[in-house]
Amino acid sequence: MKGFAEWLTSRPWRAAFMAAALALVPPLGLVGSGLLVLASLQRGAATGWGAAAIAGALLLGLGLAGGASAAGALAAVLLFWGPALLLAEVLRRAGRLGPAVETAAVGALALVLIWFGLTGGQGGALLDEFSAQMAPLLAGSLDEEQTRALLAVTLPGLLALSLTLGALVSLLLGMAWHASLVSPGSLGTAFREMRMGRAIGTVGLGILAVAVMTGSALWVSLSIALAGVFVLQGLAMLHGLAAIREWPSGIIAMVYVLLVFGMGFMAPILAALGLADTWMDFRGRATGAA
Repeated sequence: MKGFAEWLTSRPWRAAFMAAALALVPPLGLVGSGLLVLASLQRGAATGWGAAAIAGALLLGLGLAGGASAAGALAAVLLFWGPALLLAEVLRRAGRLGPAVETAAVGALALVLIWFGLTGGQGGALLDEFSAQMAPLLAGSLDEEQTRALLAVTLPGLLALSLTLGALVSLLLGMAWHASLVSPGSLGTAFREMRMGRAIGTVGLGILAVAVMTGSALWVSLSIALAGVFVLQGLAMLHGLAAIREWPSGIIAMVYVLLVFGMGFMAPILAALGLADTWMDFRGRATGAA
């Protein structure tokens, strides 16, 4: 992996070509974003953004040649590569992962607010499409009308959550490859130390309280959009405590197994732990006790 990372970052156009090619295969799009993050961390922000521009131009050319619109290339730059590169720059300037995750949280809230500002909370054709796709999956518990009503409340938050998590996964991939070049193992240290501040914790708690009390689509979507960053902090907290307290490795493995196969109950638990950690600083307390 180290040799590949060195080869890729030695010429910016290599990262651009790889990102454009991977964007054509949706499941691998996050890998392409991670490669652009790697180029940015290794060679500077100008290199990362330049590679993204080249990749966007390549996608645009392919789309126009195939009779498609420019929307796909624009979406790749603005919704996927741009946020990941922005987080990479915040990471570079702050020197810590926490501020980058806080920036992702603010971005998630902004996406929900933009959605409601532009649509008034009405999903229109996009809501119809998602309702049609989800109806067969929920046929045993919800009918089509109930599915649409549920998505009308949660869809903006779910979309913001997915885009935010995509940017964060891309950032972590780029950090991992960058660490293999300059400081093996530094990603683990950075993740174990990752902690957001009390300000975002206060905002998160306030949004959750209003969402529970009112059931408003706006506030519910805002709380969903923030869930991802608090789940990430909950995981970082557990990794940090495991290192401080020297827990058996099986404990962390079990957490991930439960998160994959029991996301419905495990994700809220991790989010609650991450939210509490913004005030309690469990890792700091454990270090002091140790």
